[in-house]
Amino acid sequence: MILITGATGTNGVETVKLLSTQRSGMPRECTDRISGTVSSNGIRMNVDAISFVRQHGVVLESAKGPVPNLAQAVARVPIHGNWWAHPDGKEIFRATRLVRSSEDVLVCRLVNGKVTYVDRRVWPALVRLASYFKKDALAAIREEHSAKGAHRIKTLPFPKWTPARARESAKALSEEEAAAQLGPWAIALVHRHNSGSIRAKTHK
Repeated sequence: MILITGATGTNGVETVKLLSTQRSGMPRECTDRISGTVSSNGIRMNVDAISFVRQHGVVLESAKGPVPNLAQAVARVPIHGNWWAHPDGKEIFRATRLVRSSEDVLVCRLVNGKVTYVDRRVWPALVRLASYFKKDALAAIREEHSAKGAHRIKTLPFPKWTPARARESAKALSEEEAAAQLGPWAIALVHRHNSGSIRAKTHK
């Protein structure tokens, strides 16, 4: 069991499927349009958060950066300032808790040191490119609340959280293939790193 942690589009016409984990207590399948709502156990949501992460592979929770942002996807408009003050703040909170509780999502600080969601399907790619990231960025993080209500963050270092299957699948990937799976931001990261290494060797 891992610690934790739809398709976007301005036209909002794509249909997505809500596949919830057993722990979430939601129905197996619900379909709706991203521009509409997804209703589960009486909770209405603007976006299927799990499918959103699954489609994009790597998603920031709320920070701005080179990958999609779940909070903004839920709000459907750019968020200025803290999302807690946004009219959709409660729905954003529900969406983030849903994703953080999924066993198919790694929650870490992969992108720019900000809370990042990484879908299980790209874990092999992340393992393959682990050398390009700081160890802290690859650690799984989990929120815990004590009986007295105290809030704390627990971490599980890389690679302790990685399933054996992900490690084995990573061996079959080239760096280029892994970067392509993670997205353009990862391709740029690998390119910058390798270009820097070449320049360093040239100046020796």
